[in-house]
Amino acid sequence: MNMARNDGSTMAKLMRQQGQALAAKYPDVHTTATAYLGGRFGQNYVTVMAFDKDSAIPDQARSQILANTWRPVSVPGMSVVHGQVSDADPGPLGGTLQCAESYTRTATTDAFGNSVYSATQCVWIDANTLVVLDISDAVSGQDITKGAEVAREFRAAAESSR
Repeated sequence: MNMARNDGSTMAKLMRQQGQALAAKYPDVHTTATAYLGGRFGQNYVTVMAFDKDSAIPDQARSQILANTWRPVSVPGMSVVHGQVSDADPGPLGGTLQCAESYTRTATTDAFGNSVYSATQCVWIDANTLVVLDISDAVSGQDITKGAEVAREFRAAAESSR
């Protein structure tokens, strides 16, 4: 995909803060957050927020976690909603993979005057891992099927069966 990992990006730092807050509540949950950036202005990106639990996540809890992932989010200065959620093939490691278009509205505008952004968001969950990927439209083309392909590529590179 011709993107470089950038752990120091603003996106990665914000996600790490969120992950650390969650880990403080759940000591058996470990988080990793990073961003992969490409393009002249960083318009090609995939952000990765991964949660890994020391013990298995029960089936009922997995369903609840997925449902919560797709709920609208509203925090000071930003709100996020999702379009239609689609199930996708999770690949050879199994579990569940879902993707949807994500729409973020910010209170401030960027240098180009934009305050609404969209991306394809994909989430996979299995026995003890949850990963949320935000994939820029420049990479996914606002295509859920392409987003799922990107998610499977990242999963194959990052995860192995326990």
